[in-house]
Amino acid sequence: MCYHSDAVSVKEVPMEALLFIIILILFLIAIILTRILFLVSATYKRVARITEKPDKAREAYEKYLSEKT
Repeated sequence: MCYHSDAVSVKEVPMEALLFIIILILFLIAIILTRILFLVSATYKRVARITEKPDKAREAYEKYLSEKT
């Protein structure tokens, strides 16, 4: 086993390349989060349209009729 520091030569990555990679990763994360938000919103709208909403006027009328009798 050789543990000398000159045994392996590692080239340094330029700072501009690292910055580019970090910006690219953040951009991809932003795109993914935006897409997830859009899909959740679309799903919520579909479910809200399908589910029955309570009819307040009908409930008030039925309450009125039950109190009247």
